[in-house]
Amino acid sequence: GWEAAQGSCSRTPPPSAMSPASPAVRVALLVGALLVLWRMFRTKKEAKHSITYVKTEARVAAILAETQRRMGGSLAYTPPGWVAPGIVNIGLFCVKSVLLSLFAKYEKQPVPTPDGADISIDWADDDVSRALAPEAPILIVLHTVTGSGPESWHFVREVPQYGWRACVFNRRGCGSSLKTPNFNLMGNPDDTRLMVDAVVQRYPRASFIGMAGISAGSGQIITYLGQEGKKTPVGAGVSLCPAYKLKDAFTLLTQRDPIVDKIVCKSMQQNFLYKGGNRELLEKADPTTFRAAAEATTMQGFFEAAAPFAGASSWEDYVGEHDPMNYEAGIAVPTLLLNAEDDPVCVKENIAWEKCGDNPVYALLVTEGGSHIAYCDGLFGQRQWMTKITMEFLESARAQAEGKLDARGEATPLLP
Repeated sequence: GWEAAQGSCSRTPPPSAMSPASPAVRVALLVGALLVLWRMFRTKKEAKHSITYVKTEARVAAILAETQRRMGGSLAYTPPGWVAPGIVNIGLFCVKSVLLSLFAKYEKQPVPTPDGADISIDWADDDVSRALAPEAPILIVLHTVTGSGPESWHFVREVPQYGWRACVFNRRGCGSSLKTPNFNLMGNPDDTRLMVDAVVQRYPRASFIGMAGISAGSGQIITYLGQEGKKTPVGAGVSLCPAYKLKDAFTLLTQRDPIVDKIVCKSMQQNFLYKGGNRELLEKADPTTFRAAAEATTMQGFFEAAAPFAGASSWEDYVGEHDPMNYEAGIAVPTLLLNAEDDPVCVKENIAWEKCGDNPVYALLVTEGGSHIAYCDGLFGQRQWMTKITMEFLESARAQAEGKLDARGEATPLLP
């Protein structure tokens, strides 16, 4: 009797129609999860942005109005909700840039220098680029602090669809080992001029030349355009995520994101000090500077320690010679500056609002999100909004230069 009772007590009753194990509940849970995922991917985060142009020339106001029209009526960066958090945005960007670099298609053009340094131009060599006419407009891309042509493919790959030919300027120590014991983290101005001249010589019939600088390249473009003024063949520029005041640009990064700071510092050391035969070359030329740069533990510290490798006698000397803000007043072509409020590297506190307003060719666009040069866009974050705003601004600048935009009237000053 006891065994029979025990057996009857241990039987599992049939599942009710609404128990967690029932097919109906499983289907309901699956549908609910899919709806949540769909909403997460489809929902766009409504983002704020501010555009500042105090004393802006009428032509720049016309270019901005046309850019906004081309961008669908808004200059705000509004990614899918799941991409919006800064850490997700920059994390996805890092993964994308590494993977996409494996598929980069370039033709390399070496550019000779008086001292025998290794600099070059990577020309986009995909099917669309090869089919472009000699008159096609050209975009010059100035890469990040340790970047190169392949590592800029995340940005370059979408350019040909606009009908533009794209190229990347490879700085000393970037993309290849050093041939001479010197490098400049902000780019050598003489090298930049040599490469621009090489672009003009290769495509003398190009209808327009635009330039975009990414991260460290954002400073290189300001220095180049400011030094050249009206002499440059570049018709418009875009400075993407600039740091502005170079002297202490990255001190807040050290305080707020020490892990990110350490990662960037290590990547710079690996790229400039230890890649290929760089160590032997640099250590032999200046052992004291090499040791100081190798012992740096922050991004700011590495910038300061490596200054002598750019020909400076001290950090103060380097800032006096190579801080892009020393040359911003000389820029004579329409120039868009883009910053994100959640940028962990080039922080919002560094944005030179009033300085940007002093030069009438500037327009400063500050978005709520985007992180540092990430700006992932599209349902799965597969596209880059940074490329889109760059190309639409440059397309608008080209239209204005060709007399296709009405540049009459006064621009309305806006402040944050």
